Amino acid sequence: MIAGKTAAIIAFAARAGAVLAGAEVTVVETLGVFGQALGLAFQIRDDILGIWGAQEVTGKPAADDLRRRKQSLPLVAFDARAAPAARDEVRQLYGAAQLDEAGVVRTLALLNAVGMEEYCQAYVTHYHDEARAALDRLAPQLAHTEPLRAILDTLETRAS
Repeated sequence: MIAGKTAAIIAFAARAGAVLAGAEVTVVETLGVFGQALGLAFQIRDDILGIWGAQEVTGKPAADDLRRRKQSLPLVAFDARAAPAARDEVRQLYGAAQLDEAGVVRTLALLNAVGMEEYCQAYVTHYHDEARAALDRLAPQLAHTEPLRAILDTLETRAS
């Protein structure tokens, strides 16, 4: 799902900008790889912030995505990695008509017990590394990749 929305939009924008600038096909394709990786990382970081982000920074209550029972990457990955009993408990909590505060606290504790925030952040780092590698491949053809690198640095550990 992530690849089909945020990542696809950013990849398209990166490719379209290169096409409009008259870039060679290899540059267009490489910028598409950059945009796809950046978009994946951005959305995963957003999923992390939707659960573990601080309200005073994000403007949303902490664990808001849990209250809304959003099926974000931390929950999907948890379902694949957790012990059967923990997985069943979260499924039961998410299956309720409403997730109360005790359910939010319990779900968060179960996610934390298997290190889901760190697990997802490792994906953010992986995709940022992939985006940086694409920029490295472009360095001989593009004189100014620094602004794109600065965007990566800012987004990798963004708090809002």
